[in-house]
Order: sequence, then C-alpha cells, then structure tokens
Amino acid sequence: NLWNAVFRAGAGPAMVQCINTLTGEAIYTVNMPDSTSQVTCCCFGGPNLNIMFITTASENADLDKEPNAGCIYAVKLGIKGCLEKRFTGRK
Repeated sequence: NLWNAVFRAGAGPAMVQCINTLTGEAIYTVNMPDSTSQVTCCCFGGPNLNIMFITTASENADLDKEPNAGCIYAVKLGIKGCLEKRFTGRK
C-alpha cells in the first residue's frame, strides 16, 4: 500500500489516503482535524510505528482560515507502519 498526502491548496481540508497499489482504491483516509489544506508529507513513527506524523505547508495560506497551516500533526492510528530500509551503499 502507498500512503499519499493530498495537498488541496485552499480548496478544502486536506487528507492522507492509503492507496491499494493493486487496485488504485483508497482504502483508508486520515482527515485533517481542521481546515488545513496543504498537507505535504506523512510518515509513521513512535515506539510501535502506529503514530502518523503529517507535515503541512503555509504557502500563501489565509492564516485566519487555516491557523495551523505549517504545523506538524501526530495521529495515533490502529495501523502499524514499516521500518524504513536504509541505503547501505553499492556492493
């Protein structure tokens, strides 16, 4: 599966979707808890890899409407992420 940050640039609240790479179907959605529309990236962290960290931007954002634009969100999910595979160089 692929986790995709959906950047909406002021066109409504953003979200993160989990896409089934075989079908292209969105199988899980993490909605932003407010009007933040510029979600930029997401990753799993925490000791159990069950916290999703979501970064946002504030490029040309109306901060009266999106006061948390540019913040980082942490969402505890019932889903566990995977450890990152580190590049170890060429063999």
